[in-house]
Amino acid sequence: MSPLQILLLVPAGVLAGIVSTVAGLASLVSYPALLLMGLPPVAANVTNTISLVANGTGAVISSGRELRNRGRDLAKLLPLVLAGGLTGGIVLLAAPSDSFEKVVPFFIAGAAFTILFPGAVFSLRRLLGTRRGAPRAPQERDLGAQVGYAVAIFLVGAYSGYFGAAAGVLMLALLSSRGQRPFAVDNALKNAAMAGSNLIASVLFLFRTTVRWDAVVPLAAGLFIGGCLGPAIFRRLETALLRRIIAGLAMVLAGALFVEAYF
Repeated sequence: MSPLQILLLVPAGVLAGIVSTVAGLASLVSYPALLLMGLPPVAANVTNTISLVANGTGAVISSGRELRNRGRDLAKLLPLVLAGGLTGGIVLLAAPSDSFEKVVPFFIAGAAFTILFPGAVFSLRRLLGTRRGAPRAPQERDLGAQVGYAVAIFLVGAYSGYFGAAAGVLMLALLSSRGQRPFAVDNALKNAAMAGSNLIASVLFLFRTTVRWDAVVPLAAGLFIGGCLGPAIFRRLETALLRRIIAGLAMVLAGALFVEAYF
């Protein structure tokens, strides 16, 4: 990569890091930035995942206030996310690279939809807690809800390890669906979960594929800075406008990648 490309990845990383901790959407900024630098899709995705570990680290450090005394929540959350992230990374490396190129536009379009219409996608109390059929005992409903919740956490972790655009949105929706904690705490737990998923997938990538360190280092530096700044911004910012802007840009990106993959 040229010095100018390396230099441009730093501010792209800062913006992606802030967006990640505020709206859970880092990959919708960092992944296109890597494509613009000339990286192939799978290499860009691997680079992005490894770089996001720095973002998660910064976000977790900056979220210390919200994560204080949340050890029990983390103990329940992280094993599922780590298992999912490892699974997603294995699927990414095992699948043909052209299949990844063909599914990414749909992932990005789906991410944009979830940003714009979260209520239509995440009626999670009903999804995880009820189903049609004969009435069930409270204990059975509780067990079914817990199993469904755990499976959903695992699947979001797997999606994060495979690609991850809007994985933070999905995770935040899951964590906040039960209404048991302040929203800022759920956001901090989301940051820790995404850091764990990206970390375990990154360890796999380090041993199984070639890493573009010339791109990882500047992007990770920017993501770390953005991750540190993001929680402080989250405490003060109304994110509705930001979400709409990012969703619109994501749809444009999805369309461009669809044309490139299929035409």
